[in-house]
Amino acid sequence: MLDPKGKREINALIDELHEKTNLTILSITHDIEEVTKSDHVIVLNDGKIIMQGKPKEVLMQEDKLIKASLDIPFALKLTNALSKAGVKVEKDITMEGMVEKLCQLRSKN
Repeated sequence: MLDPKGKREINALIDELHEKTNLTILSITHDIEEVTKSDHVIVLNDGKIIMQGKPKEVLMQEDKLIKASLDIPFALKLTNALSKAGVKVEKDITMEGMVEKLCQLRSKN
C-alpha cells in the first residue's frame, strides 16, 4: 500500500539485497506485476495452496487466478484485448516480454 515512488524504492532495495547477499526473500503480495519478477510463486486461497511454480507457469492460468479473486498480469489483459481485436500475439506475463513479442510481430509484417 505504498505510493508508486515508495514502492519502486522498496522493490529496488529488495532486488539489491537479494542480488548482493543471495538471501531468500519471501514477499506476500496481491500485486501481480510484482509477482512476475519472482523466482517462485505460491498462490494461497482460504489458507490452502492452490498453485505453485515459476511465475510464467502460475500466472498463465488465468481462470484459476480469477476464480481465486486475483488479478491477471496487464500483459495478459493486453494480449486478450488484442486477440479480441483480431491481432494474434503470443502471451507473456511481463510488459517487457509483451513489447518484445509485439516488436517481433511488427517486424514480420
